[in-house]
Amino acid sequence: MNYYLPDDIRIWDAVESHPEFHARYDARFRRYRYLIGEAASALYRHQRWHQPGLDLSELREAAKHIVGEHDFSAFCVVSSRKEDNRCRIDHSQWRQIGPLLVYEIRGNRFLHSMVRSLVGAMANLARREQDRNPRNLTLGRFKDILIAPGEERNVFTAPAHGLYLVSVGY
Repeated sequence: MNYYLPDDIRIWDAVESHPEFHARYDARFRRYRYLIGEAASALYRHQRWHQPGLDLSELREAAKHIVGEHDFSAFCVVSSRKEDNRCRIDHSQWRQIGPLLVYEIRGNRFLHSMVRSLVGAMANLARREQDRNPRNLTLGRFKDILIAPGEERNVFTAPAHGLYLVSVGY
């Protein structure tokens, strides 16, 4: 089958499933990864977001608060909000691998642009020049949005390059 697919799509394994199987609705979890490069790169500019000067400890602290079940309506595209915008996140973690900041998140479901909005918000609050820009998000405000999201969507959405769907569990 790989012979007929474009070079950026590969099938590694296939199993037979029941006739009613639905790839989206039968998934138990999804895992995403987002890459941020601290240094600009001509080679990898389309594979990661260039964001210098982020405080890794702030990113890690913010990521801890995402774990659990929350209403993520403040972190999705308004036009795609559902009747129920609650998602259960069981893993949310930042780590550094060489010049890359790597965010991993795993949950039972994700809203449209949710991961990119979370990354954008965390990057906003982790900027080292925080005190020079009063518009930056604080950790306290970030936690407040997670606990009780308002109608106003005031978080920044990170660009799509840098976001990867890593795995889906059935």
